[in-house]
Amino acid sequence: IQESGEATDPVGPTGRQFLTFDPKEPDTQFTGFEHVWRTPNNGGDRAFLQANCRLYGGSYGPGCGDWEPLGEFLTRDNFGADRTGGVIVAAERSSADSGTLWAATSLGRVFITRNADVAASEVSFERLDSDAIPPRFVSGIAVDHQDPTRAFISFSGFNALTPETPGHVFEVRVDGKTAVFPSLDYNLGDIPINHLVRDDVMGDLYAATDFGVLVLLAGERQWRIAGAGLPTVLTPHLEIHPESRLLFAATHGMGGWYLELGSVEGPACLEGPNLESNLQKAAVPICRPEPPSRLERLDSEIPAPRSGNR
Repeated sequence: IQESGEATDPVGPTGRQFLTFDPKEPDTQFTGFEHVWRTPNNGGDRAFLQANCRLYGGSYGPGCGDWEPLGEFLTRDNFGADRTGGVIVAAERSSADSGTLWAATSLGRVFITRNADVAASEVSFERLDSDAIPPRFVSGIAVDHQDPTRAFISFSGFNALTPETPGHVFEVRVDGKTAVFPSLDYNLGDIPINHLVRDDVMGDLYAATDFGVLVLLAGERQWRIAGAGLPTVLTPHLEIHPESRLLFAATHGMGGWYLELGSVEGPACLEGPNLESNLQKAAVPICRPEPPSRLERLDSEIPAPRSGNR
C-alpha cells in the first residue's frame, strides 16, 4: 500500500483506520485509502511476513503483503468533480452473496460494487450518493444481510455544517443504478453519529454517539437510549457478535461494555407490525430482554450463549 503512492495517512484526514472481514470468507479483508484494498489471505503468508516484513528488528521492502487495490480511485474526479479528496473510511460486505460491497469516503461519497470477489482490476464500482445526503464524513455502513441492495449509513459532523443537506442516519435502497435515501433521523436532533450497526435478527439499529449508545427499534420512529448502565461517554465503535447475541461498545477512556440483545426464544415475545417483514413471513416469535436493558462492563462475567439464538 505504501508503494502505491496514493493517500495513505488515516490520521490526517480521518483520525482512524478500519479493517472489514468478509462474512463468507473471513481470511479476506478490506481496508481503504483512495482505493478499497483487499487481501485474500490475512495480508499475506504469515511465515514470510514474520521473517521479512518486520518494521522493528527486521527488514521491510517490496513484496511484503498481498493487498491489492480494487477497481478505480474512489476519491478522484473520475467519479465526478464534487466531493473529491479524502480517503475511504468505511467498507462493508453483504453475506447475502459473494460479491456485493458497499464503500464510502470521508467527504460523503457512497459506492456499491456487485463483483468484489473478482480479480482486483476487474472490480467495478457505481457511485450512489446525491444531494439527498450530506457531504460529510460517513461514519458507518450497516448492510442488510438478507438484501444486499439495502444498507443503513451514518454521518458524523453537525447539520449546521451542511444546512442544505442535513441528516445523520439514512436507509439506502438501490434499484438498478438509482438509489433513494430516506432519512431515519426522527427525534435525533443535531447529534453526530460515530458508528452504526444493525441487529439482523431483530432489525434494530444501534448508533454510537458522543453521549453513549442509542437504538432505533424495528418499525419505530423514535430513537432511545439503548440500555441503562453505560456512562454518558464518547462511544466511537460498536460491534455485534451474532452467535452470542451481544452488542459490544467501545468507549473513550471508560472501557468496553456489552448489551444482551433479543433472542428467538423466551419471554417478552413480540409479534406485530414493528417487526421486520422477513421475520413476519417466517412466523418466528421474536423476543427482547425484559426492560430495562442494561449495559455491563467487559470486566464483569459475559453470559454464555442461550439456546435457540441465531
